[in-house]
Amino acid sequence: MYLDYRKAFDSVNQVKLMEKLRATSISPFVINWIAAFLDGCRMRVKVRCEFSDRVFVLSRVPQGSVLGPLLFLIFINDLPQWIRNSMLLLFPDDTKVFRKIQDVNDEILLQQDLDGLVEWTKKWV
Repeated sequence: MYLDYRKAFDSVNQVKLMEKLRATSISPFVINWIAAFLDGCRMRVKVRCEFSDRVFVLSRVPQGSVLGPLLFLIFINDLPQWIRNSMLLLFPDDTKVFRKIQDVNDEILLQQDLDGLVEWTKKWV
């Protein structure tokens, strides 16, 4: 099963990201620095030659930065814990879950892992 989280970098909830960062061994000083880096992110949309007003963004990590992809990887780092029966390959916004299907039990185990992905997504995204 190939899964692609649409707009993955834009869907990272910053409050939940900070919760995950606090659960690591990262220094509180660095966590505060990251919070300041993310605080006040704003965006606007350009259509033809007109710009919209700027609005604050609460769910995203910057894609055009070095830190953005690292924060995203920290955010999805616990995803393998939700997959118990199948193999998992993670890329920044793509996930591959697979197992050899030889009988109905293998199908059930794969479905349980897909259900685990759904639960992770409900909890964190």
